[in-house]
Amino acid sequence: EKGAVFLKSEHDNSYNCLSSTGYDKTTTNRLRLDANSTQNSAFTSMQSDKKSTRGTEAVSFLKDFMSSREFGLIEEIFWLPFFHANEIYSLIMISDWKGMIPDDCMTLFNRISTDFSQKMYNSRRALSRQDNTETRTSGKQDLLATFKGLSGRDVFIIEVNLKPLISELLSRKKGLSIINLKNEILRVFKTMAGSGQEVLGIDTDRILMILDKNRVPDKSLFIHQLSSSLPLLFHDLTIAPELATKEYDVPQSDEELDELIKALI
Repeated sequence: EKGAVFLKSEHDNSYNCLSSTGYDKTTTNRLRLDANSTQNSAFTSMQSDKKSTRGTEAVSFLKDFMSSREFGLIEEIFWLPFFHANEIYSLIMISDWKGMIPDDCMTLFNRISTDFSQKMYNSRRALSRQDNTETRTSGKQDLLATFKGLSGRDVFIIEVNLKPLISELLSRKKGLSIINLKNEILRVFKTMAGSGQEVLGIDTDRILMILDKNRVPDKSLFIHQLSSSLPLLFHDLTIAPELATKEYDVPQSDEELDELIKALI
């Protein structure tokens, strides 16, 4: 009835909540596990024993990431970890359930952990982060620096509106983290574009792709392939969504650069 899926951050020992179910809006938006959480006995036990755990011990490390109401309702938590290179790569937290027989479930959870840890890692490996994938929102100075660096390059500048895609995913699966969902979409776009390309977040709904024409000679075909790949990567999509795009010319003067920045921000 209540649970969440966490994935280890690429930057530190924290875990981002990719999806949750049953929690109130405050908890859905706030839920994560910070680096201090890994020092909790539940985590150290899972890490050393390489298996699921359950317990009624204090879960104070969750207090800052849940609403007071949801935190107060917790009586026991089940943790189902997935490992890579002997470290917890992802985990499922279950804090409310019906019809579960704890001892039987722990046996099942351990089997799931063993069978699917490597498969989960492999499914993510293709979306490894690229150094020039920008997941934060780019401000005016970021865009100025990016466009000034385009001198002499033959590129496409394409704005993509993500709002229809994000709305479709949110309508099909409740509890998704919008921030982490956008980061996942950016990772997919960057992986599809390949090395040497740039993907920048403009705001909540829009991203900017700067594509080298030598690597992506046909922008229409690329957008079509990108759209077609999304149902394979986001399984909640039943059809390929239409991506609304807008193309801009590479600015040739300071005046054109100012006009482009105004159009984007």
